[in-house]
Parts: sequence; C-alpha cells; structure tokens
Amino acid sequence: MKLAEQTSAVKIIEKIEEDAGKEADAVLKEARNRAEEIIKEARSRAKNEEEEILQKGGREAELVKQRIIADARLRARKRKLDVKEAAIQAAFSEAEKEIQKVGTTAKYPSILKRMIKEAAASIGSDNIEIVAREADRKILTRDFLKALSKEFGANILLAPQTIKTRGGAIVRIKDGKIEADNTFETRMSRMRDSLRSHIAKILFRGV
Repeated sequence: MKLAEQTSAVKIIEKIEEDAGKEADAVLKEARNRAEEIIKEARSRAKNEEEEILQKGGREAELVKQRIIADARLRARKRKLDVKEAAIQAAFSEAEKEIQKVGTTAKYPSILKRMIKEAAASIGSDNIEIVAREADRKILTRDFLKALSKEFGANILLAPQTIKTRGGAIVRIKDGKIEADNTFETRMSRMRDSLRSHIAKILFRGV
C-alpha cells in the first residue's frame, strides 16, 4: 500500500474511533443523567412514602390515644356509678332498719290502722279481712277491729293466716279475689324509684 493510502486509512480509523468515543461518551452521559433521574425519583418517592408513613403513624397513634381516653372515661364513669349505687343501697338499708324499728314503737298501732284504712279504701268493699304478722294480732283485737269497722263503715275481720313482714298488712275482700298489699316492704318497693331519685339528690348534691 502506498504511503498516501496508508495515511488516508489511518485518518479514517482515527475518525471512526473519534466518532465511537463521542457516541460512547454520549451514551455514558445519557446513562448517568438517567441514573441521576432514577435516584432523584427514588429519593422523592421515599420521602413521600416516609411522610405518608409518619402521617399514618400519627393518625393511628391519635386513634389509640382516643381509645385509651374513651376507655378510661367509661371505667371512671362506671366506678362513679358503682360508688353512687353502693351509697344509695346503703341508704336504703339504713331506711329499712329504721322501718323495722317502727313496728316496735308506741306509734305503730296508729300507723298500722292508717295503713289498713288506706288499703281498704283502695278495695272499696263492705266485707274485708286483714292478713297481718303474728306480732300484730295483739294489736288487732276484737275491740280494735270493731272500732275500725265502725269508723270505716265496713265489716272488717282478722284472717286466720299470718304473713312475714316488718309491719303493715294485706287487706282483701273476704273471698280473697281482690287484695291490697300495704306492708312496709311492698310500700317501700312502690316508693323505691322516687326515693332513689330523692336519695341520689341528697347524697350527691353539688357533686
């Protein structure tokens, strides 16, 4: 090969190598740019995910906090109600003890008489019998019943049966089909709801 041809060939090869180098540089540059974009996107996505995780975690933590507070409030409310209920029951217990004492006082015969008359009035019959506790039979004598019958305007007798009660009596029509229970226990039971409200107001005034 002549010298001129050799020189030309070398130049062509150099040109090819130069172009190849440029293309390689361009490819590398593009690859680097793309890599940087991918890294940037990844970092941005990671940051967004981190913020989302933090926000989600914050929301969950707040929900847990609210549940704990709500549970504590319920337990506190239940405890408060339990204390009130115990106090009310204690008050009823004391009231029952006091009522039990009434049956042994000098005032009891007049109280028993009034309770019998109230029960008899609710029945509205001319023939009435009284069912009382054994201890009260000594109060409900023939003279007592005679005076009560005259005062009430009805025939009032004492039933042979007795009942267990702290005081008061059951008053019924002679055939037993209609009766009015005016014992201390039944009377207390009827008044329990209104008494409960009244006791609660007294016990927890200003609470």
